[in-house]
Amino acid sequence: MNSRGIPYAPRWHTLDIPYFIQAFLPFGNLSALWDTKTGEIDKTFYEKRENVAKVKGSSVPTTAFLNPEFSFVSAVLHSGVDCVNRPDILGDDFIVLHNPTAKHPLDPTIFQWCEQMFYQNGKLERRPKQEVQSRG
Repeated sequence: MNSRGIPYAPRWHTLDIPYFIQAFLPFGNLSALWDTKTGEIDKTFYEKRENVAKVKGSSVPTTAFLNPEFSFVSAVLHSGVDCVNRPDILGDDFIVLHNPTAKHPLDPTIFQWCEQMFYQNGKLERRPKQEVQSRG
């Protein structure tokens, strides 16, 4: 899946969860609970958003990876590049989102060369890519 055509989607180095993950899992906006007595933030969390509204008002679910109907999908491979906007090493921006309901889950060790995301027990876990040793 490539999100280059969606404004701000490829740049996700902020606190927000990437758009492509929000398309498959019910994460919404980053929210905070503010303590009015201390002026400090007590807690941050992502709103639960199970649907997004299209411009014409119809609703699109964001829960595909929680729905057994989509268990035939093992994972999604994401990139935000095009022919002009790309990393020096092609594939260096890849992120794999594993489907927690997959009938045939993929072995995470085959994707150690790229970043991986896992959804377990209501939380999103991020595993950074591991540096590949060159054979030389």
